[in-house]
Amino acid sequence: VCTEASALLRKGGEVWLVVPPGPFVAGGLEWDDESPVRVEAVERPILIARDPVTVPEFERFVGDGYAVKDDPDQVWGPLREASLGVLGNRRQPENWSEQLDRQRDAEEGHQYPVVGVTWFEAAAFCRWRNLERCKTPDGPYRLPSEAEWEKAARGARGRPWPWGSRWTPELVVCDEEGAPSRRSLAPVGVNLN
Repeated sequence: VCTEASALLRKGGEVWLVVPPGPFVAGGLEWDDESPVRVEAVERPILIARDPVTVPEFERFVGDGYAVKDDPDQVWGPLREASLGVLGNRRQPENWSEQLDRQRDAEEGHQYPVVGVTWFEAAAFCRWRNLERCKTPDGPYRLPSEAEWEKAARGARGRPWPWGSRWTPELVVCDEEGAPSRRSLAPVGVNLN
C-alpha cells in the first residue's frame, strides 16, 4: 500500500505509483530503531511498483542462474564481494522449493510474492531486470532508498500505517504485532477479506 502516490503510471504491463517530492515526517516512537522523529525530504518524484515481485518473475532470474547468460558480473558486479559474506554461493532464495510448490498449487491466475530474499538478491534482481528489459544494468529498476520507501509507505505526515493512524486488521495479512496469521501470505492483488 502506498499512501503518498499522486498518480498511477501504467507502463509495459506494470503499474507504478508516482510519489511526489517534498518533505515528510520520518521515524517514530513505536519502535526503538525508528527514533528520532525528524523531517526529511525526497528531492525528486519517484516511482514505486504497485505490486511486489512475484515468484514466477523471480523464477526467471533464478533460472538464469542469478546471472545473465552465466556472466554473474553483469548482474552482481559491485554487489558480488559484499554479498558473499551473507549469501555464500547460494543460487536461490531461502525456502525456494516451498515457494515454488505454493505457486504451482495456486489458483489459476494467482501469483504469490517472492519472500526470503536478501537486500543483495533484490538489488541483483533489479540489475538483472534492467539488463533484460533495458539492455543495461543501470536502468530504471532499483531499490528505493530508506527515505523514499518511508515516504511512499507512511505519507508526508509519517502515519504509523499506510492507510492512517489506526490499526485496521481488514487491510493486512498479519496480526497486530506483525506476526503471520493463518492467512500469512496472499496472492498479489487478492483481497482475502
